Amino acid sequence: MTYYFAAASEKQIQKILVNGVDIGSKPSSYTFASVQQNYTLEVYFETVTYPVFFDANGGSGSATKDVYKNTNALDSAPAITRTGYTFLGWSSDGTYALDQFLVTTKAETLTALWQINSYAITYNVNGGTGSSLITSQEFGSNAIAFASKPVTTREGYSFAGWGLDSNAALASDSVFKEESLYAGWTP
Repeated sequence: MTYYFAAASEKQIQKILVNGVDIGSKPSSYTFASVQQNYTLEVYFETVTYPVFFDANGGSGSATKDVYKNTNALDSAPAITRTGYTFLGWSSDGTYALDQFLVTTKAETLTALWQINSYAITYNVNGGTGSSLITSQEFGSNAIAFASKPVTTREGYSFAGWGLDSNAALASDSVFKEESLYAGWTP
């Protein structure tokens, strides 16, 4: 005697138990070799899910999540981070952040959108001519190489460069937070 199992739309067989024993492999039918006793046949169904890959796009925390059809995949999105950037949202085409993304009938990929952070950098002329200047510079940029920093002079001194204090000039200074750079002077 053979029993056939059919899942409803958007369902699939999760497991089949015969007398409490899982028969494995999720078949669509089961045949009893001979029926000489009572059997208990249990069929469990589950809703079909589709994998959604959340690409952190240079950040950390990428993950694949199984999402039910016609549900908002963004509700399953992992927490992600990226140093020096602000997370703007998830995108299906890389151009704009989505308010929601309904899963249909296939695997999907959503990509994180990021905006690079900018930080205030203050150039203090430290007794030199001209005014100090506050600029906004992007994360990772070189504040020493910034083209619009003040040009300053100081009578009786030579300009030694810009540094985190007035005693040490730096060859470069990567921006990763708000900071002040000071003109260094040598007599």
